[in-house]
Amino acid sequence: MDLSTAASILASSGANPMVNPHDHPDFGEVGQVDDAGQMGHTTESLALQSGYQNVIVESALAKRLAREPGMRLAQQRRPEQQLNLQRRSNVEALFAHIAGETAPVPCKNCHKGHGPWTTCVVVDGQMCGSCANCWFNASGARCSFHETRNPAAHAGAVIGDGAFNIPAIPPAALGGFNYVSGPASADPVVKYTIERAMADIRAADKRTRHMLMIEAAAKQLAFQIVAYEDTVHEEHAQEHAQAHAQGHPPPPEAIMEEPEA
Repeated sequence: MDLSTAASILASSGANPMVNPHDHPDFGEVGQVDDAGQMGHTTESLALQSGYQNVIVESALAKRLAREPGMRLAQQRRPEQQLNLQRRSNVEALFAHIAGETAPVPCKNCHKGHGPWTTCVVVDGQMCGSCANCWFNASGARCSFHETRNPAAHAGAVIGDGAFNIPAIPPAALGGFNYVSGPASADPVVKYTIERAMADIRAADKRTRHMLMIEAAAKQLAFQIVAYEDTVHEEHAQEHAQAHAQGHPPPPEAIMEEPEA
């Protein structure tokens, strides 16, 4: 094979060198044509160019977004932060951030500088209406777009009074799990959150399940500690209020004495 033939093969392959995820050109409109005459980069390829290696694409939304033309590279607010892309919804958030549309006005969380990426991006009719930043780790629970979005503007079924447009979880992902009707089940967000958690746990491998269990236990312990601190604070406040009302000096704070040598 001569040099000209080899050069021709390389040119037609459309291969692109890896770029620094924080030193790159902007990718604008869908359908951008590269130097080899091929259509613009897919979302999955731009995720790779953004520095995200070995991303596992499992969910239906992630698979669909992976094939769509990417609109931008993902720029993190903190480049040194290692994102947890073992969680399926986090992969969805990454691909949504690359493939979606920039919100005309950022949500409250993005405006405050929260979320892993620098831009507030939405995908019409997906992620419960939340932006990609809020979908990452929190499944959109804190996104202000839940409060302001117009359900009629999105495709899909509207649950309940139309306040939320919850995407359906595939029955196979639930593994036969049926959320029992109860007081909380009337809230579509609560129901969706539980069903989504079931789907994520069933899809995770054994090691990831153990890590998620440790994380859940740590958060539960943190809740108990904070609840205890709140109780102690309230008791002290009540004692001070009662002492003030009765005209007595407030009880002294407990002092830990050092043991005698």
